[in-house]
Amino acid sequence: MNYTISLIYASIFNGTEVLVPCLVILNALKIQLADINRQALIYAVNSILLLGSILFTISLLSELFMAYYSQSEYLQFSFSNRLAGPFWLYIWLTGVLSFMILPQILWIRKLRRSLISSIVIVGIWIALYFVKQVLIAYQAWHTELKPSYSEYAIQAIIYLTFLFVAYLLIHQSNNRLYTTKLD
Repeated sequence: MNYTISLIYASIFNGTEVLVPCLVILNALKIQLADINRQALIYAVNSILLLGSILFTISLLSELFMAYYSQSEYLQFSFSNRLAGPFWLYIWLTGVLSFMILPQILWIRKLRRSLISSIVIVGIWIALYFVKQVLIAYQAWHTELKPSYSEYAIQAIIYLTFLFVAYLLIHQSNNRLYTTKLD
């Protein structure tokens, strides 16, 4: 059940990260969509964001409950290491502050109707995403992991095949264009 909840709140957060910049562009350029009330759309996005925050809180608290009462040393250590380990600051910033506490301001109706509040929340998420990338790069450098380029061979084959098919399609359409002009 915990995995289902995490899938749902991750989908909500990722969808919000896509929708909020679109709403910012719509508001900045004053684009009017057909039969769509922009204020109602902002209200709906912020309400869904609040739902995702509640699901994240439930998921984290249930994980804490299961780790504490499981009597499994591994689960207890992994959970306590996440909250008080070497990257505790990042866990507290992303998990607790930006996904649990910060979206709770959306309980206030005036802020839930405001685009500025969702811009602030998503802006913090994007900033913390870059912090995560720095931490991953630092950890990889610190442990001196050597990159394995053989892992990327399959992806390179897939991309080259895709590009080759695209080339063939474009080349074929250009040949049709020239043959129709000659006739």
